[in-house]
Amino acid sequence: MGLGDPTISENVRRARRFAAMFIGEDPEAPNWDPEHRILRSPFHSSQGPKLEADTTFANVMLLGGRRLGDPGNYYGVRASLYPIVEHLEARWFENPERKQQILSLFDKLVMQCDTPSSLGATALVTNAYLYTGDDRYKQWVLDYTEAWMERTQRNGGIVPDNVDANGVIGGGREGVWWGGQYGWTSYNGCNIMQNGINIGVECAQMLSGDSEFNEVFFTDARCDKGNVIGEVNGGWAVAMTLLGYERGEAAAVVPVMFREELDRLLTLAEST
Repeated sequence: MGLGDPTISENVRRARRFAAMFIGEDPEAPNWDPEHRILRSPFHSSQGPKLEADTTFANVMLLGGRRLGDPGNYYGVRASLYPIVEHLEARWFENPERKQQILSLFDKLVMQCDTPSSLGATALVTNAYLYTGDDRYKQWVLDYTEAWMERTQRNGGIVPDNVDANGVIGGGREGVWWGGQYGWTSYNGCNIMQNGINIGVECAQMLSGDSEFNEVFFTDARCDKGNVIGEVNGGWAVAMTLLGYERGEAAAVVPVMFREELDRLLTLAEST
């Protein structure tokens, strides 16, 4: 968005087309469910949502690794079937009946659900709004972000990492709100999920001017007395001090470093 030029018609066309994939205007890409305000799968594309998985993909997501039968490695578990399946056996796919059972569960509990990571799609739709000023793009960003805010409120202030095809938190999982694709218990899941959430709330705040989209509350937060830094209820002052060192130093030093690098590049270019 920072490099967008509204005078280039091709950029405008592309922005509209990408947005159409998510807001339900592209018949070839039915990713959006307006009734339940969900994206129908964590995996969406110009060909629509990916609603079914093959054996290799399901195994990699559920047990880690990169190929069928790999031992778990730093490519860890990305999703779970908990609590329906608490401990999935390593070679579940060798028994045809068990294989079909797990694939069906995986499709229902992972592939056909929405996750907060999908809030990253708001950036593409925001881009279309910035190019066109068309309010329907703005409204979609606000509606989708608000849908996840409402789910968070219903879940006691914690963002659930999965809702089913009907928008139900923990649907098919006996109400368990964690265990979804790249969710709270997944390899690198908190980071990936938080990226989507950050994008969603930042886009919504930018389009609406409403800070409600970007507020964080720690109500009744507790920690061991020995871990308290500074005064009780004075954590914000500590946080701002730390950010001042981090951001202040970076703001002062990094531009100078970039200027020196640019000067060296210019000198090199002039001498060759």
